[in-house]
Amino acid sequence: MNKLILNKILLGLLTIITMNCYSQSDFIRISNDIYKRAIKINNSKKFKKAARIDNKIRKEIIRKGKISFLDSSEPLFILDGYDLETDDYYTEIWNSKGFISYDSNKKKYKKNEESYYSEELKLLIKDWSIETIKKNMKEKGIDLGGYDFYATAIYFLENGEIYEIKNFSFSQYEGCLKEIILYE
Repeated sequence: MNKLILNKILLGLLTIITMNCYSQSDFIRISNDIYKRAIKINNSKKFKKAARIDNKIRKEIIRKGKISFLDSSEPLFILDGYDLETDDYYTEIWNSKGFISYDSNKKKYKKNEESYYSEELKLLIKDWSIETIKKNMKEKGIDLGGYDFYATAIYFLENGEIYEIKNFSFSQYEGCLKEIILYE
């Protein structure tokens, strides 16, 4: 094999490895920032513990390479849903290039192939239509005993640095979860 071709292949592999490490360290930094912001919003002992576990799971997922779509050239969205009755968390991380969905309970998580959340809700979060979410909660009614949500949007500058992180918490309302049809 020609040395020039071999050098190009090695340079390409090095670039991919460097970008992947950059993305991982960037996401770990983002995850830590999300955790710090979350506990500022709700600093109860139970919520702090849950936020710490979620932060740990997010970092474990990125270290295992399960967020292959991470690209700092476009916004990244994270939606955490907490089921008060079962003590389970349902998380989705996405951008236009892909998503990962998982549920967790007591430090263990399981990856899911499908989203729990409606496309309508995900579009509202992508467009950061907080006023519409608030309006839906009033009009469609808050589902008492339902999920508590914590949404995060991360925006990047052209050089990959974090430009802005937005957070918003809200309660479950009709239509925000994906409808699951049970067959008998």
